[in-house]
Amino acid sequence: MLPNYAMLGRVKQMCVEAGMTLAAAEDIAERVNAGRVSEADVPSVIEQERERNPTYFGVTGPDEYDEQVAAFGPSRTLKAQADFVTKHGAVHAQEVAARFGTTVGALRGGTIPHDVKKQVEARNPERGKVSNPWHPSHCDARGCYTPHALTLQANALRGMGEVKAAQLAAVWSARLGSLRPDRAV
Repeated sequence: MLPNYAMLGRVKQMCVEAGMTLAAAEDIAERVNAGRVSEADVPSVIEQERERNPTYFGVTGPDEYDEQVAAFGPSRTLKAQADFVTKHGAVHAQEVAARFGTTVGALRGGTIPHDVKKQVEARNPERGKVSNPWHPSHCDARGCYTPHALTLQANALRGMGEVKAAQLAAVWSARLGSLRPDRAV
């Protein structure tokens, strides 16, 4: 008997919209295709898997959204990508990269998906609102600029030139190439 591809597509779409990874969505679709689960039961199966197998939902914790943006967002770094692949595995990294519209190891960053952007903004409402990449809000707990901030600083330097970038850094008593601002907020 031939599989019902339209139904399997709907099942996969329901799973992905619920936040499941592509591999998990394919697993649920396989169960439906084998007749072990009906299409009507998919929402309850998704909720059961949410409790029983949280790795089906890809995100391992609230910090992962920040890691995703650092690794695959518009100002991504290859170091952040390497750290993400090491921590979460190559398969999950490829799935996340696909959601951002890029690939692992690509030279260009991707576009941040709406749901990821909402999660990042909910956790840190000030992130992204400060346009000066030398602002202390771009620092980690030790007071050093984050890799994302250093990328933003490099982009500012390339975009506006050395003189204007130095003036922007001087607003926060920083210099081009400094690893931390000299004054607090």
